[in-house]
Amino acid sequence: MTATADSTRAGRLRLCPADEVPEGGGRGFVFGRMPEELRVFVIRWQGRLLAYENACPHAGVSLDWTPDRFFDRNGELLICALHGARFRPEDGLCVAGPCRGLKLTALAIELNDEGVVHALDPGRPSP
Repeated sequence: MTATADSTRAGRLRLCPADEVPEGGGRGFVFGRMPEELRVFVIRWQGRLLAYENACPHAGVSLDWTPDRFFDRNGELLICALHGARFRPEDGLCVAGPCRGLKLTALAIELNDEGVVHALDPGRPSP
């Protein structure tokens, strides 16, 4: 289920414990409120944790077709719930659909004693 998170501390967002993101799965989070809302998702792909803004580059809508479901039925590509655009999990490149050639916005994350943490872009207002 997509979590509404409020754990902002010194320009950092604590997303979740790393073990809560299964291989081939993901977790979605929403920070803040509109219009500064930040939607984020974390996936584990081939053993790596990766994070993206949860916004399709074509329409700006969230990708998850049900809460925390970002992968297609085969578990190989990320999929946009609205138009079915498909993205490579390793780099967010759209390989099929209306935004072919565009990319999801990747987010820098780190693992520490708090779990998976995203450092906010200094130019972006805190959510």
